[in-house]
Amino acid sequence: GTHTSLLMATGAHETAETRLRWLIPRLCRVLGDKDPQTLAAKNKLSAVLSVMCKHDEAQKLLRDVESELCTTFGKEDPASRMVTSNLDSVMSNLAIDGFRAQKRRSAVNGSTEDA
Repeated sequence: GTHTSLLMATGAHETAETRLRWLIPRLCRVLGDKDPQTLAAKNKLSAVLSVMCKHDEAQKLLRDVESELCTTFGKEDPASRMVTSNLDSVMSNLAIDGFRAQKRRSAVNGSTEDA
């Protein structure tokens, strides 16, 4: 928890990603896939992935976490709402990535049309 936050704050995103990828399967095995601590670790990993511009993977992970939280605790639960908000941010980043990719393709192809 705190260690991962410190790694994120200092820009050690790859290290945070590696540690969370190591931790999550162990949490799943010991606590279960639906345990709040396991879901919180997955949410943190999605944040790390998003910062690293791995938005597709972050989105997939957040969709799973959101589904579990909403099913278990309801949509109005604070954790569910936080993950839904995080998912909205990742979706916005994906849209921005798509727009930029389209603009690059247009520039390469010599098109002057807006994407």
